[in-house]
Amino acid sequence: MDEDPTTAGGVGDGNAQNEPDQTIQTASNEENSKTSNPTLSDHGAEPLTFGGHAPKRINREVDSKHVDHDLKLNTGEKKNHGPAIIIGIVLGVILLLFGGLAFWFFAIYSNPDKVAFDAVEHFFAAENVSMNGGFSLISQDEDSPFELAILQLESSSKSLPNSTKAILLVTPKDADESEAIRLELGTVQLSDGIAYIQLSGIMDAIEAAGLNEALAENILDLAEEVDNEWWQISVPDLLAHLEAPSDEADALNGIYTCAVNLASPENSNRLSQAAGDLYRSNKFVTVEPVKSITDASGAGESTPNSGYAYYEVGLDTVALASFINALPSTEIANEFYDCYNSAIADLGGDKINATDFDEVSSDDFEIPEDTHIYLEISKFSHELRSVTIEQGMDGTSFSGGILFTYATEAVEEPADYRPITDLIDEITELISELYPPITIDVDEEDE
Repeated sequence: MDEDPTTAGGVGDGNAQNEPDQTIQTASNEENSKTSNPTLSDHGAEPLTFGGHAPKRINREVDSKHVDHDLKLNTGEKKNHGPAIIIGIVLGVILLLFGGLAFWFFAIYSNPDKVAFDAVEHFFAAENVSMNGGFSLISQDEDSPFELAILQLESSSKSLPNSTKAILLVTPKDADESEAIRLELGTVQLSDGIAYIQLSGIMDAIEAAGLNEALAENILDLAEEVDNEWWQISVPDLLAHLEAPSDEADALNGIYTCAVNLASPENSNRLSQAAGDLYRSNKFVTVEPVKSITDASGAGESTPNSGYAYYEVGLDTVALASFINALPSTEIANEFYDCYNSAIADLGGDKINATDFDEVSSDDFEIPEDTHIYLEISKFSHELRSVTIEQGMDGTSFSGGILFTYATEAVEEPADYRPITDLIDEITELISELYPPITIDVDEEDE
């Protein structure tokens, strides 16, 4: 039986078996084998022995082409895929986050009920709210004495100090622009309770209404003096000028102080917070989104400002009644009752408490079918920007709108003013001239 050359101690040609110290090489590579493939003995190393017998030594030529082909050595730099994987993971996470955020914004945060609740709650919680707007009434009724009535309103704050302005413009039936009646009322209320009031346009209104000749001369003189003048109102000074009894004066001063304290920024915010807490459990505002608003007369259409949306208001009248009925029982309201009751204690007047207020029911609130109320609310912050009301009636259309801003405005007292006591003296004098005291002569004999 032939032996396997690999088990006989040789590799390659079987004829080389059992020939000690035989070197296998080719003639063409003989020189390379001597220089390129040294053996252990060439370096002075002793050959290994097995059982006292030295193994057969075989020197073999190594084909460099064979090595290059089989080992396929890679001497280039290794490619690093780590950064690409990390970038892919980050992009995937970002896409997931944006997808979740988009779902939350459109499905949850922008839900109409959520929008309405946030808008009302933010309005109550706002540190300051100023208002600017007005209402208009257009009449086409032949029996109406006017064609147009406009009321413009401004208020700088929901607490003291505050300034307000109201302008009334009335156009009589078949009148031209010069015959329009315009009156303006301005007020300033300071934190210490002192107030100022101004009425402007009195003389122009009298002239536009054709009352110059109908009124007495002394009335016209008084109207001219009052017109455009600021009048200062101080309750303590007024009571002292009227020489009110001390106990009554003390009681009235105490009540006025209670009212001023209730309107202070701190207590005003507490009142708003209490209203906000009540609203959370009595959400009486419901809304439906609308793209635009058509005015009551049907002559025009308005769209919301950029970043805002319109919502038509509905009322949960049961929740609204519950909300209003709970207000008199709030902590801030009870503090006012205590202040008032303490102020009138010496007079023996009737005390007040939460049970003195009649409760309302859902039947007391109903939006007529021809009346529409709209809220303009920010899509992102859910801040209430405006309220609009449109009502169309037979021959008459009513429209109104209030714009809200949430910045604090400076309030200062007027530069020139007169005390209200001066006006009271002049009115008293005018009354005495119009209605002089009646004297009756009595003869001494009749006595």
